[in-house]
Amino acid sequence: MKNIHLSDRSRSGIITKFMLLCQALDHRRSLFFQKILPTV
Repeated sequence: MKNIHLSDRSRSGIITKFMLLCQALDHRRSLFFQKILPTV
């Protein structure tokens, strides 16, 4: 049971890290497009 709890916690941590990374990449991409493309 403890191993299952640890695996679930690590999995959720990896998912949250992945989501944060995606958010950061989206933010950078939006800033990048704002710099290159004219704002409509």
